[in-house]
Amino acid sequence: MYVPLITPFDEQGGIAIDALTALAHDMLIAGADGLVALGTTAEPHALSNAEQLTVVDAVAAACREHRAGLLVGAHNTEDLARASASSR
Repeated sequence: MYVPLITPFDEQGGIAIDALTALAHDMLIAGADGLVALGTTAEPHALSNAEQLTVVDAVAAACREHRAGLLVGAHNTEDLARASASSR
């Protein structure tokens, strides 16, 4: 089972990396086989390419640590697809 993640934001509207990382670890510890980043919720359209990379990097790190799978959503740009492939 792959769990789609939301992207949490802080009070200033930035990505709440600590909350995202904790959420990713919590889902994997709870038994998820993998995670879906930027795929099932609407926020990818509101994020810059740099912010999308930040999300993918954080979720990919948690997946590597837990030896879990990672899917990156269908809203990808070519640059994001290349960057997420290289972060594996």
